[in-house]
Amino acid sequence: MAGSRHSASDMVMIKAARQAVMMHAQATAAHAEAMKSMFADLGDDMTDMEDVNSRVAETDAVRSAKAADLPGQLREILGETICLKYKSHAAHWNLEGEDFPQYHAFFHDMYEALEEAIDPTAEYLRALGFKAPATIYQAIAYQPADMLTEEAPLPALLASITLDNMRMCDLLQGGIYFAGIAAEYGVQNFLQDRLGYHQKLRWMLRAIQTPTPELAELPEPAEMDMMTESMPAAMEQPKHVKELASQLLYVLRGK
Repeated sequence: MAGSRHSASDMVMIKAARQAVMMHAQATAAHAEAMKSMFADLGDDMTDMEDVNSRVAETDAVRSAKAADLPGQLREILGETICLKYKSHAAHWNLEGEDFPQYHAFFHDMYEALEEAIDPTAEYLRALGFKAPATIYQAIAYQPADMLTEEAPLPALLASITLDNMRMCDLLQGGIYFAGIAAEYGVQNFLQDRLGYHQKLRWMLRAIQTPTPELAELPEPAEMDMMTESMPAAMEQPKHVKELASQLLYVLRGK
């Protein structure tokens, strides 16, 4: 992916997702060819199939082919939503550390938002005339393998969820594109709203993982006295100012 906005480590996850999607597309194409062969074996000469003779008809055929990718994309989005929902819920349960209350609440809000997105995603799939996966195994069949364990520390949890959220953004962008091709504008608006949430979540996850700049260590009050004593008389601060500064440093250092 030349010129990608993602880092090298992110690309490992993205390429795995792409490989899974391509395998799914190849399996679907193979199934279509097998069905055509079956019809031919049954005696169907397919003479009622329209030939593509004009540029306009060819464009319509291409658009129809791309529109056919929308249900598969919605299935991918549904599976990713289910996986990310569970992972954020597990992080809500399992994380430990001094910042537990803040992250416990953060992951709570995240898994609730994802839970609310599962049902409408599946219902839009049904509105297009396709069935939702019948089991959790079918729903997550094309998700990349994940080796995250319940013992993972907070940085590992955040990194894993960040990568999954980036993949979700990419899947939603693909779904928006395919929905536009298919003129399914209700689906497109729904996916755009979801993309807005996940882009905001991407910003928040990146902000959380950005190191806080370290403050320079404050000098001891005695060191401050030595510094002021070494100043020329013309620059020396009044006594009450030095005492106030010394007391302030004393309080700031938690003495």
